[in-house]
Amino acid sequence: TGRTRLTGEERKRQILEVSIPLFGRRGYSGTTTKALAEAAAVSEATIFKHFPTKEALYRAAFRHRTETDVAGLVVELERLADAGDDRSLLRRLFHGVLQGYTRDRDLHRMLQFALLEGEADENRRIAIELAGALSQFVGSWVARRQEEGLFAAGPGDVLVPAVFAPIVQSATWTKLYDVEAERDDDTVVEVLVDVALRGLRRPDRPDV
Repeated sequence: TGRTRLTGEERKRQILEVSIPLFGRRGYSGTTTKALAEAAAVSEATIFKHFPTKEALYRAAFRHRTETDVAGLVVELERLADAGDDRSLLRRLFHGVLQGYTRDRDLHRMLQFALLEGEADENRRIAIELAGALSQFVGSWVARRQEEGLFAAGPGDVLVPAVFAPIVQSATWTKLYDVEAERDDDTVVEVLVDVALRGLRRPDRPDV
């Protein structure tokens, strides 16, 4: 019996899936198209048929693994924002970040390699491109609460990274670097939710 021939989309998806652990272990510079082709059991020509450059494959791999999960998370966060439940919103956001680092360690290793290997202009371009729907949502949520008079004034390009920074730091150490955590995830999230809300809310508007 012959093997079932993959469709173009199936082959493309296969290449994306095998590329993530390779990039995560070897970095962008250390991963050759020959190695990618061998891992996917295809020719280098097939790689370039689907992705014009190694850089295009690299970026597509990151988007491939994150877009579906992020889209579902944003729907949940939008519902909580509409309900005015900022505490539950941040709690869900932070747990989502921890789950992402747990599920996709290779993906986050891959991104760290890219930023360590890249020049400043390239890293800026990666940051803008990969910020994606989750950061955009947080930016719109913060702006909305500012307009409603609940959050203190401040530029979104400073406040949005500040919202993510503590939970990303925790996830990097405990999920990516395997440093043993002294607290469980629920405790970490609750502490950081309190910190974030105290920092975002106007002093004259209590957390309700």
